[in-house]
Amino acid sequence: MGDCRGHVFDNELFEEETVNQITLDEFFNDQNSIDIEWSKIMLIKIDTQGSEISILKGASNCFKESFNGTIFMEYGPYWLHNNNQDIEWFYNFIKEQMFSVFKLPLDSNVNGCPEINPTSIKEIKDYYEECKEKDTYCNLVLKRTPYL
Repeated sequence: MGDCRGHVFDNELFEEETVNQITLDEFFNDQNSIDIEWSKIMLIKIDTQGSEISILKGASNCFKESFNGTIFMEYGPYWLHNNNQDIEWFYNFIKEQMFSVFKLPLDSNVNGCPEINPTSIKEIKDYYEECKEKDTYCNLVLKRTPYL
């Protein structure tokens, strides 16, 4: 892969705010007061500065049910590494869920449209190892093709 471009922050300071949080499992199990059905979810977008894997783990029970949608997520090895995210769990999750993986490099653009590249778990593992000490990221699309 060899490209760790896409610097995230330049030592900017941000205010902190504490917010209440629940997992997707808790929401769909106990607190779904707006009657959203997990099976109807078609897109999950996650950009949480290195907590993406924790969010997916918090939906482990949901993913035991049918999910034929797409996950669009930021994949920042530096942030995942510094937030002690369980990267091996993530790779196993992709395999177990039978997702196809696509990488969207930050600088890719073909005729005004992002270039979406099919990739493999090995390639995203290599990107993680190469870039976990560098403040960079790419986007991943995890797509499960519905059974016909």
